[in-house]
Amino acid sequence: MRFPAKRPPVPGHRRARWSIGSTNWSIGDALLLAGIASLRVIFERARGHVIAGSDLGTMFIPSYAWWWSRPRWLGGWNPWVFGGYPANGDPLIGHVHPLGVVWAVLRPLDAAAVETVLGAALAAIGMAVYLRQICRGRVPALLGGLSFGLGGFVTSHAVHPPIVRAAMAVPWALAAIEALDGAALAGGVGLAVGAIVLSGHPQSIFYALALVVAYAACLGRPSEPRRLLALAAGLGLGLTIGAATWLPATALMRSTPEWDEPSQSSRSGRDSTCAP
Repeated sequence: MRFPAKRPPVPGHRRARWSIGSTNWSIGDALLLAGIASLRVIFERARGHVIAGSDLGTMFIPSYAWWWSRPRWLGGWNPWVFGGYPANGDPLIGHVHPLGVVWAVLRPLDAAAVETVLGAALAAIGMAVYLRQICRGRVPALLGGLSFGLGGFVTSHAVHPPIVRAAMAVPWALAAIEALDGAALAGGVGLAVGAIVLSGHPQSIFYALALVVAYAACLGRPSEPRRLLALAAGLGLGLTIGAATWLPATALMRSTPEWDEPSQSSRSGRDSTCAP
């Protein structure tokens, strides 16, 4: 099986660099995308509305606000759910994702609004950065970024932060695969994969990782030994970073009484962990 060769540079065209701050156009484009992504939230907050509908208000806002109200790194025991359980082992919430810092410094409803903006903005900027690696046009990259960051998937799941967190990291991983080599490639892929694994919501993590791995295998030029090693190292680094999520979750699931002798209902629940 032959993989496509690395695209040769186009005469007179400067290839977009990985760092969004490396050229003037990229800084302006990033600010433009972030500004557009924040308009709806700013408008609704100005009208006195809050973003707290559906699962966001009933599950995620209380969970994040409680977990980040003080350090809970060693188990995060939550006495308010299930009569008490170690929240760090909950594979759905994604307590330790970096965006959780927003919940540590802002009031819950303000944090929900800020994360909604950050999710859409980072998704849009990440897609634009990726598209700048594979196409020449600035406008197509901006339109593609807006289509992703403000598209149906991201906006419809604004009330499900873990799903948006996983989705927004995918284009950053693809951009790293396209733009970087060597240790930088391993580091870029590792950080993006780590962000995916820390996001929460196992189905979204599974789908996002499957896409990144498939892209790396088909378009990441793994036939070059150095790139194959860097890609594998990046994946391993990301899974290591994400161990803060999947290790406690594995331990919690294995400690449940029905792990060894599951009932029909628990079997179906475990079988659907990575299913729609």
